[in-house]
Amino acid sequence: MPPKHTFMRFEYPIAIRPIALLILLSCSVHVAAQAQEAPRALQITEGYLAYGSSSNPNLRMGLSDWRAMLPGSALLARDMSGLSVNDWYGGYWGGGSYSPRAYGYFDGGNSTGQGYVAVGLDLNRNTEAQHRFEQRLRVGVGIIGSEDLYGNWSRTLRGTYDTLISQQTGQMIFLDSSWTEGYSAYAYRSRAALDLSYVIRRVSASRWSWYAGAGLQLGFTHSGRAETSHYTYRRSEGYGNQPSRYEQSSLEEESFRLKGTAHASGFALLGVDFRLGRTSPFWSHLHLFTELRPSLQYSAYPGLPSRIDSGMQNFFGMRIDLR
Repeated sequence: MPPKHTFMRFEYPIAIRPIALLILLSCSVHVAAQAQEAPRALQITEGYLAYGSSSNPNLRMGLSDWRAMLPGSALLARDMSGLSVNDWYGGYWGGGSYSPRAYGYFDGGNSTGQGYVAVGLDLNRNTEAQHRFEQRLRVGVGIIGSEDLYGNWSRTLRGTYDTLISQQTGQMIFLDSSWTEGYSAYAYRSRAALDLSYVIRRVSASRWSWYAGAGLQLGFTHSGRAETSHYTYRRSEGYGNQPSRYEQSSLEEESFRLKGTAHASGFALLGVDFRLGRTSPFWSHLHLFTELRPSLQYSAYPGLPSRIDSGMQNFFGMRIDLR
């Protein structure tokens, strides 16, 4: 007879089965918990559209600074030892008239317009719980208007060009005239910047709320131009109904393109927010806001040392809640 094959059967103890099920259940719960605790992706929750101003102290340019910035200028390279530096409304800019932007510089701040477009990213994304404060990361672009620099060097001669005698009293009236020859320089450029800011906003059932934060702008200058002029200007004093007469002419002019440079600023911010509606599905998502930004600004002009100045930015605009 052929030999019989004997098969042995192994069985796990009954007590092991609940343990395996318990381990499997624990792993499933752990994985599910991790999936629930994983942070959600950053969400765009709001948009910003605003306009305001950016101001900083004027950069007072001496003749040596202008020559360093515009080494190719033949007009500024001339001997100006007999000319006076004028901060008053200065240079002549051709075309038969004075350019509004060429009227010297002032002792106050140099202010220009600034546009701002941004989106807000929600940083309270790890929990659905209500908070007293909202955290936002704002990412935007700032378009800053023209920065202006002025210079003027001239000499003026004054004298009497006519004498009037009253037929009734015999009084003599002297009419004066002045003749000015000078050189003027004007430079301008615009700025664009990436604008990043961290904002904490007070959550309130009221229409009014406030917020604060800090941020950074990083950008570059563009569309820079510089112009120089050799000009003459004459003024003849009028009398009675006769107005004063002005004669002005540009003898020589130059124009240059300015190279772009980097600029940056760090700022704190404080703002006030007003919601246009409380119950309307449309108006409750629209907000008006105003914001102040005291800042420290880094900038440079071609051929000149970089500098750090204090400045101030302010905005007024609309915030759109996209939630």
